[in-house]
Amino acid sequence: MTEKKYVRAILIDPVAKTVTEVEHDAKDFTDIHRLLSDPENGLKVGCFTAVGIDRHHHVFVDDNGLLEDPKHFFEWKGYGQPLAGRGLVLATDEAGDTVAAMISLDAVKAAVSFNDGIVFEGFKPIPPGTTRMIGGKPWPVFGQTPMFSRRNAHRGYEVTYDVERAASFRTGDEHNYIDSTTATEVGRTLLAANEKAVGARYPDVAGRPDQMPGTTGQESANYKFKPVFTALTAVTILKACDCYDYQAGEDEDYSKTEAHAIISAIRARAIRRVPGYEDAPGWEYRRPSEMRRVG
Repeated sequence: MTEKKYVRAILIDPVAKTVTEVEHDAKDFTDIHRLLSDPENGLKVGCFTAVGIDRHHHVFVDDNGLLEDPKHFFEWKGYGQPLAGRGLVLATDEAGDTVAAMISLDAVKAAVSFNDGIVFEGFKPIPPGTTRMIGGKPWPVFGQTPMFSRRNAHRGYEVTYDVERAASFRTGDEHNYIDSTTATEVGRTLLAANEKAVGARYPDVAGRPDQMPGTTGQESANYKFKPVFTALTAVTILKACDCYDYQAGEDEDYSKTEAHAIISAIRARAIRRVPGYEDAPGWEYRRPSEMRRVG
């Protein structure tokens, strides 16, 4: 009989809307199937995949979760799409074997959210010719991306979105994503930097955002992201980035801030969306052969 080795894991249950500590038998990978399954609520897991959340931890989820008419989802802050079914947080060692989760229960609870209004709408084909920059070179991307809708309980409409992240940026050793799950936090960071810069320019209103010129009633302390349902052109986004840099630049330390990293990431993403950018020559530009002069 195989010896069991129970280690600490954290189970995310979107049906019960709970995040709890459980034990996982690290000697038996099928124990992950057991912990992810909930037959009474239609969750029968026979294979799993893992989503990396930091250097040591992964959230294990049903690999076929989107193929089984999913009804229950959870979201992990900073990850660009809802995850179907249960999630199991474990750490992995250098060999790739599961070991005890070291992350705190409170940290997982802070990163997880449940929303009954999420609906999986199907898959959208990735357009032919799509590329992603990897290692400084464009690589072709094939396949499909999942589409979801989210019902707003207050307004009654549905917002459909795909999993593509708007941009990403680094702060120290951390890699941060800008998407619908982090938009409020990102917006508060940008507003706080802008408020600091305005306070530097107008010392009489420093520390009083409600008295600053051009205030819209939202401050960094109470800002909440609201989706824009009119598509913005890449040039409009670039111009907005330039305006923000101009405003926030009143702070002499702005270039060292997280806000500057965020705007730089958004600008870089918008540049690649300028019409004609992907098809334009120049990545490995070579000088055209000089035409022979005709005397």
